[in-house]
Amino acid sequence: FLVACGSAGKKSYLNEDGSSSIPPEKAYGYAVKELNKQQFESAVALLEIAVKQPDAGAEQFVNLGIAYSRTEQYEDSLKYLSKALLLAPNNADILNEIALVYHEQGKFDLSRKQYEKALLSNPTHINTNYNLGVLCDLYKQDIDCAIKHYEQHLASSGSDDKQVKIWLKDLAKRKSRGNK
Repeated sequence: FLVACGSAGKKSYLNEDGSSSIPPEKAYGYAVKELNKQQFESAVALLEIAVKQPDAGAEQFVNLGIAYSRTEQYEDSLKYLSKALLLAPNNADILNEIALVYHEQGKFDLSRKQYEKALLSNPTHINTNYNLGVLCDLYKQDIDCAIKHYEQHLASSGSDDKQVKIWLKDLAKRKSRGNK
């Protein structure tokens, strides 16, 4: 009963057998709506249809990779993110997403390499600098790397991110105590 009540009012674009109830050429538009609602499983099903369309591009493959990542299907995620990268080589957004997948898998060295590739492509990429700062700070204990990328994140974003500023102060204290 609770499941039925919980799903009342939610529009589904999929039939009970998992097939799409919408025309294939409209699958991507509906998939984006599902992604925005964080309905990742239905987004995956719709995006699988969208990437088979003749006009499918990097954007469709990236979003399918992201949707798979959010459902913790990391190998499928990497497969589609790699296809997107073939269509848009050196795209910092795609490289950042690949790094995030490696991060989620605990593959921190691979994650760092992808973040660094993204920054070669776009040194001021806000999300990548932030993510690499977090990776260096929390997972690699590389204070200099963390400081560099948190500072670049702040400079690139133009924001007054109080949390990142707190982290930078903490890193400066740790560095002054010799905890490099």
